[in-house]
Amino acid sequence: MGSEPPTYVLDANILIDYQGVDLSIFSLAAEHLGRLLVPRDIIIDEVADMTPELCKRHNITCIDPTLAYIALAQATNSALSFYDLLFFALAQDENAICVTNDQRLRNHCQEHGLELCWGLQLMVELVDARVLERQRAIEVATEICRQNPTLSDAILRRFCVAVGGCG
Repeated sequence: MGSEPPTYVLDANILIDYQGVDLSIFSLAAEHLGRLLVPRDIIIDEVADMTPELCKRHNITCIDPTLAYIALAQATNSALSFYDLLFFALAQDENAICVTNDQRLRNHCQEHGLELCWGLQLMVELVDARVLERQRAIEVATEICRQNPTLSDAILRRFCVAVGGCG
């Protein structure tokens, strides 16, 4: 008997990156990689023009934070934001893969034994699964990197190598 597909929890920075370029990547990821979750508060408070309805259209499940998540986020003495701590609480509760480009949040998740995934890595996995064309993945990644100055040319080059090269 096969194992359950993994669960991914998406951070606001990932939603913002793809929102400006191609949200259909999330539909593919949910269909071929595993469940996609996001704390509803992140959608409502941190991602402009993103709604729970838009998430649902792209197979992202919005999770209302439990009182336990909120209590953990409020009680944790950390440099992380309340929203990052909600993200962490959901990921920990679901034993999920943390999809974020935020280094402090990545460090916190890693310290607690959670698996990590960079935002562009979702597309590498989709290309590897042969459900996303390499050229389309490169186009989307190039535009994400163009719109997000924190994603360097070196990151884009590594992405291109991971999906089989650019050009």
